[in-house]
Amino acid sequence: MTQLVQLIYVSRSTLAHSKDFKGIEPNVGRILLKSRINNKSKNITGVLYFGDGCFFQCLEGDADSVDTLFESLKNDPRHSDVQLISRNAISERSFAAWEMKFVPLEEPMTRLLQSRGYKSFDPYRFDGEMVKCILAFLGSATVADSA
Repeated sequence: MTQLVQLIYVSRSTLAHSKDFKGIEPNVGRILLKSRINNKSKNITGVLYFGDGCFFQCLEGDADSVDTLFESLKNDPRHSDVQLISRNAISERSFAAWEMKFVPLEEPMTRLLQSRGYKSFDPYRFDGEMVKCILAFLGSATVADSA
């Protein structure tokens, strides 16, 4: 039997992007589409959030598959400063229905951040409690809220 894990990491985008773009930023959209295709074949699920030039991603699946994907992601030139936040064994997935859920909720995320004393989406500054809060927030977003 394989071990099921949840891995969370953050990184900074190296891609040019427009702050004025409404909806899914095109470069992020391409990443999302490719990850959904690749993750399905590897039975990896998760969620992606992109804000203020930073990625926050949670990956769930078989330990070997998730670890292999993470090693590949660390060398992806579309982002830098890849930092592992956590990697834990889990008994069930939080994002089982999503090859890669994307939550473009800028205003609700801004309100959440402000309620916790953050001025911007800077996942490098999040403590363990804030990471849990962000995961719960992303997990509770409805299908209508996400792409």
